Amino acid sequence: MITTTAQNKFYPYGNHPQMEAQDLGAGLRALRGYFSSVRTGVNRILVNINVATGAFFKEGSLLNLVNEFGGINNAGQHREAIKFVKKLNFETNYMTSRDTKGKVKAGKKRKVHSVYTLSPFGKNATNTKFDLVDANGKTTSVTVQQYFQQQWGVQLRSPQSCLVDYNNKTPRTSKDSKWIPIELCFVLPGQLSKRMLKPQQTSNMLDFAARRPYYNAESIVGNGLQVTKINPGTGLTAFGIQVDTKLLTVNGRILAPPTLQYRLKPCTPANGAWNLDTRALGPAPFPRPGLLGAFSCLVINSGPYDTIRGGFEETMHILKEFKQFLESYGLKPGDFGKPALANVNDGDLKNADYVKVQATIEQAMKTGFKGKPNFLLIFLPSADAVLYDSIKYLCDTQLGIRNICCHGSKISKTSPQYFANVAMKL
Repeated sequence: MITTTAQNKFYPYGNHPQMEAQDLGAGLRALRGYFSSVRTGVNRILVNINVATGAFFKEGSLLNLVNEFGGINNAGQHREAIKFVKKLNFETNYMTSRDTKGKVKAGKKRKVHSVYTLSPFGKNATNTKFDLVDANGKTTSVTVQQYFQQQWGVQLRSPQSCLVDYNNKTPRTSKDSKWIPIELCFVLPGQLSKRMLKPQQTSNMLDFAARRPYYNAESIVGNGLQVTKINPGTGLTAFGIQVDTKLLTVNGRILAPPTLQYRLKPCTPANGAWNLDTRALGPAPFPRPGLLGAFSCLVINSGPYDTIRGGFEETMHILKEFKQFLESYGLKPGDFGKPALANVNDGDLKNADYVKVQATIEQAMKTGFKGKPNFLLIFLPSADAVLYDSIKYLCDTQLGIRNICCHGSKISKTSPQYFANVAMKL
């Protein structure tokens, strides 16, 4: 089986012999696919094939998918779960199958729907009721659990789990919802996720997608030609078209790395890297160091542990060491004052509540600093994308404060190599 996205990207999945996948966590998996297009060249037509990687929802039980995503244990997780499964296609097979004459057939009837929303937080098959009209016209109020037991003979195993509303009718009223217990819903395979990946998912995706060119070339001439149906050709020969299955080769050369000129000594990178070390480059290596002036520090805590173990005293020690390091590089930093502290709610980060996160940070800056900081050094508790984006939006576009973010766990080690990387940013 192959799924297609953007009309020219093809991803094998399921039991396809060319299927390659890796678990990303939180309900997603990465699939390796192939991009294909036709380009005009000089006196020829070129077929362009490249490796593509996409994040897809895991097929199977929708209940398991939601639980793997993070579950629904509070209102915040409930909101995130709704965003995660919105418009997701699923199938059910609990209904009795009948022929055109109404006779019961073997097997169950398969129906395909898409998720409109989930039941409100705390609502499930045991406490969600609706009016049911029987064959005699009598109306009774039944729960979703009772209905599926009476109508379809389904004994729910997880009646306390949420319900799925598949009615996409608009505009809607409160009576337009059509509920199915989530345990009876099964996610169809091959559905691309367009959500922003979580930090750990991004790391897992890079581990899967980032490969040396040689391995990508092998994939293109091997699986790529099979997936895009170019080798063996299917239908092209009827039009007198034949595709060369060998990669196009061009002449190349390796350019010598440029020499970096520091204040006293030059430096030639090796394999695209070099060490910014005063022992090799001489003291104060920057040719034109900037006058930093006074700078302030903001420590952001979130979760059960402090970003800087040791609190205020350890933070002041790190700042003193960092200032001395900058002076050795000729950057001439000014004095730094007492660091400000912001305690960001971990739930606000998980719920991507940017407004609350930004408000917390801004209030901490107003309380901790007498005026607008000239420069702000920020110690982060983690690589959380919501926190980083909130800081950059607040400082860069709203308040106009120059800033650099550092991981608290890394700068706490007072490593010269890490200090040097931050000094290059400054």
